[in-house]
Amino acid sequence: MRVARHLSGLLLLIAFVTVQAQEIPAGPELRAELSELVLNYAYYRDVLEADAVADLFTADATMTVLGQTYTGRAAIRQRIADARSNAEEPVTRHLMSTQRFFQSAADRARGVSYVAVLGAPQQELPIRSERFLAVGEYHDEFVRTSQGWKIARREFVYVFDYRDQP
Repeated sequence: MRVARHLSGLLLLIAFVTVQAQEIPAGPELRAELSELVLNYAYYRDVLEADAVADLFTADATMTVLGQTYTGRAAIRQRIADARSNAEEPVTRHLMSTQRFFQSAADRARGVSYVAVLGAPQQELPIRSERFLAVGEYHDEFVRTSQGWKIARREFVYVFDYRDQP
């Protein structure tokens, strides 16, 4: 009897952990909200709106790009502000495409978004760009907050790296 009770308790625990660990594809409403976050990041990053970029993240978010990790909204804001004040910062366009989102809990989700980044030195329009800066993926973790969904963790992963190429 005691073994059966322990065994049934163990099976319940395994079932609970399995259900908790499963992710399901995000439904249409959540997909739309998370996609909007991803697209807003691309737009605000390209026009160098530091406050708008920072507001897409949780207060304690991390963002890893080019091997550097920025922790917290203030650090993310400063990264964009520094780019805005740098005359050598290239003009960029983050071209977002494939997006997949998965919900792991009522207030947690993750996603992968493909991005191609065009860039060229600042100059009058139209800008001639000879190549992509990068093609890769954003790996994101999202959290629902009292202000809506926010990015809690973002990492850029190179798939095609065009740095240091003619």
